[in-house]
Amino acid sequence: MLIRLFLVLSFLTFNVFADEVDFSKVDCNSVETRKALIEEYNEILSSYGITVVDSYNQKTIQKEINKLVCYGVYKYSDGSSEYVIYKAYPNSLGELISEFKPINE
Repeated sequence: MLIRLFLVLSFLTFNVFADEVDFSKVDCNSVETRKALIEEYNEILSSYGITVVDSYNQKTIQKEINKLVCYGVYKYSDGSSEYVIYKAYPNSLGELISEFKPINE
């Protein structure tokens, strides 16, 4: 799948600033978080003609003020699946950046 070759970044413009983002209570494997990640990833993937249909076995790698890192399996509409690392962090302007990086295992 072509998307595996790319590091996919999403620049969110919610006027969220770095000192306001607290991820310390987020559980990456909760249904609510997985639904939000699927929705966000699908917005990014929409121009590639593929969608995420499921996300599971999400592990919370890091959660703190201004940083969230999750790792787990994403299943796509073409039947394929792969591990993906998700990172959320503010850039130097204080805007939240979300990054989905497929991992070849």
